[in-house]
Amino acid sequence: MSDRKKEAFKKELKGEPIAYDLFGVPILEGDYILYAVAQQSAAEIKIGKILAVIDKKDDWSSKVTRKAKVQRVEQGWRTEDKWELGGRPSYLTRFDKVVVLKDVPSEILKIIEDAGL
Repeated sequence: MSDRKKEAFKKELKGEPIAYDLFGVPILEGDYILYAVAQQSAAEIKIGKILAVIDKKDDWSSKVTRKAKVQRVEQGWRTEDKWELGGRPSYLTRFDKVVVLKDVPSEILKIIEDAGL
């Protein structure tokens, strides 16, 4: 069993929230992810670092929402062709367009370093 699977298994035993990417890979704190976000008429590609995975219970219902707190680097219609660090962390609630980068390619490492993530 890989270290990732062991860590995810331990978290599940403790009752801590675990999110899974498009391929069923556990999303853990400190992971780098690649994801897409639809913005009205355009899609944006973002690179992010997972800061935390949390479950938030709604105050007015019994519904629980799984969220991942992410510091992101983005390139889209607002930033033209430049990659920039997002101003403050954001939250992901849908994980169907997320891919965990297990072995981060050198091109993405360069983007992360240049943006200051």
